[in-house]
Amino acid sequence: MALGLVRKAKQQIEWTGVSRTELSDSDQRELDELKTGIQEIRDSIKGKRKVLEGEELQYARTKTLLDRNGALMKRQSKKRRQSAPEISQDQRIHFPFLVVQTPRKASIKCQASSNRTAYQMDFSNEFQIFNDYDVLCLMAETSTKC
Repeated sequence: MALGLVRKAKQQIEWTGVSRTELSDSDQRELDELKTGIQEIRDSIKGKRKVLEGEELQYARTKTLLDRNGALMKRQSKKRRQSAPEISQDQRIHFPFLVVQTPRKASIKCQASSNRTAYQMDFSNEFQIFNDYDVLCLMAETSTKC
């Protein structure tokens, strides 16, 4: 009855549905595309979850560093001495920042734009660049407080 999708027994009608072997090629392709789409979405969610975990870790480390610095500033203001000058804005490190590491013998040529928004650096040897997140991670590995 009704292409074998419905079965009637006395007064009761039952849905039997389509068996997987009866799917047409186009239906099977559509089903495979849907399964592939679901897997792509799951992979995307996994990737975004990893990025979110990294961002949360970076936030926690930055907050820990800021809290530590705030506590140090409060202690310094309480113990203010004449011999300890206050740190000016020019001497502070602002976020975001980069740290470049080279061998001691390397020569570095650095040019800055007039408004100091662009820099060009030429290195004679190999170098490594660490962003603020990398530095915070290294600090967390070497310090129990950060």
